[in-house]
Amino acid sequence: MEAEMSPRHAGSRTPAFHVEGLSKSFGGTLALADVGLTIDRGEIRGLAGANGSGKSTLVKIMAGYHHADRVARLGVGGRDLPEGFSPSAIQAAGVGFVHQDLALVEQSSIEDNLAFGPRGFARGFGGRIDWRRQRARAVEALARVNLQVDPQLPVSALAPAERTLVAIARAMSQFDHAHLLVLDEPTARLPHADVDLLLERLRHVASGGTAILYITHRMNELFALTDRVTVFKDGRNVATVETGATSVEELTGLMTGEREPQREAGRFAESRLGKPVAALRGISTGRLRDVSLSVGEGEILALTGMIGSGAEDCGDVIYGLTTPLSGEIVLDGRSNASMTIASARAAGIAYLPSDRGRAGFAESSVAENVVIADFQPVTRGPMVDGDAVRRDAWSVIRDMGVVPADPERGLRALSGGNQQKVLFGKWLRVSPRLMVLNEPTYGVDVISRRELFAGIRRARDEGMAVIWITTDLEEAVAISDRVGVFFQGRLRTISKTSEVSALDLNRAATGL
Repeated sequence: MEAEMSPRHAGSRTPAFHVEGLSKSFGGTLALADVGLTIDRGEIRGLAGANGSGKSTLVKIMAGYHHADRVARLGVGGRDLPEGFSPSAIQAAGVGFVHQDLALVEQSSIEDNLAFGPRGFARGFGGRIDWRRQRARAVEALARVNLQVDPQLPVSALAPAERTLVAIARAMSQFDHAHLLVLDEPTARLPHADVDLLLERLRHVASGGTAILYITHRMNELFALTDRVTVFKDGRNVATVETGATSVEELTGLMTGEREPQREAGRFAESRLGKPVAALRGISTGRLRDVSLSVGEGEILALTGMIGSGAEDCGDVIYGLTTPLSGEIVLDGRSNASMTIASARAAGIAYLPSDRGRAGFAESSVAENVVIADFQPVTRGPMVDGDAVRRDAWSVIRDMGVVPADPERGLRALSGGNQQKVLFGKWLRVSPRLMVLNEPTYGVDVISRRELFAGIRRARDEGMAVIWITTDLEEAVAISDRVGVFFQGRLRTISKTSEVSALDLNRAATGL
């Protein structure tokens, strides 16, 4: 159990949030074991851990979505909440939540979105909406996150970081004083330029006395923002450390249990490229403008840029999900004006989109998801061989390190990182000539990311071509042999990774 106060926050007599002796199981599987956590007023606390370590379960219990099997005490601002409290009770106590899905209505105004919560619209005579009071509320809510925009603007007109700030302002506007703000991967979909803005505004929020629980897989954000970091492993709070007194390697070691944690591999050694597998020549779509690029056997080509830059559209074009307005797709020297999913599959192209809902069947088992890409190896005449299905599923589980190792478990029941391992392994099973991955490490912890990198490295060494699409510039440098940078629909530059840095990519991605 961690200490009540850190030296840095010893002046805070009453913590913003406190829980002790919290345990929760699902169907015999222990998700949280005797967890304790104390967050001081005005503190920004990081919460780190591998996928499946218990972070999401803790947040769902805090939000009243799940109920603990056992809890000694759970309190907000010095007041204990009863067991089995409701979501409205935790909000009334002064805790706001902002999840990865911001739940904003983009075509509605900022002002309306701020009212879409338990507090609702300001009411006047006869129960009618008092628009003057509502507008004043909106201005006040935006000021709390230091966002200076017209409340009557539609959310769709805002930059990604501004939308996140609107969601934060809405969470905080439900009460006069927010004791605690819980943010779950708030920058997962933000371009790098917007991340710094969001972190600056969060410091402003904390300076007013509101505590922040910041959940992220991005180590650089933990070190840039937080005062302390709590690490979960296997449902337990294994450590709480002062951020300024630790390192990435030490945090990773706490997450993995390794005494001497491995450093994540840097950029790969340059490979000897084989013959071209696929190329785009003069491709234009609604967003892409005259894009030409190619990828060869045994090469990892990273495509990067800000969100909406066009990099992510290339995967849809190659896999036949988007039909180009002009240009051609070349596979093995043969030109096609456009592709279909069937022709892409026949040519040996696999595609893992950023939305896992499009990539797998959430209600189906791990085994079913593994074999769905190709049933032929597991069919005997007109029948599916159940033993062959299980063997192939166990092979993917073993090679990709899927946890828990259960082929009958539903895909939805796995953590995000383990879902991604299953979907990645599904495509590796059919030995594609070209694998296109769009944001493959989105929501994936540092351990699962290391395993995905290792899987890509093995496939690349065996001659597979890879297009890795990511908005994470540092990841683009770490994973690839060559990297292409998009800006406003155009491929600005394409370089050997050994000759560029993340800073170089950032300049190109922002139009400098």
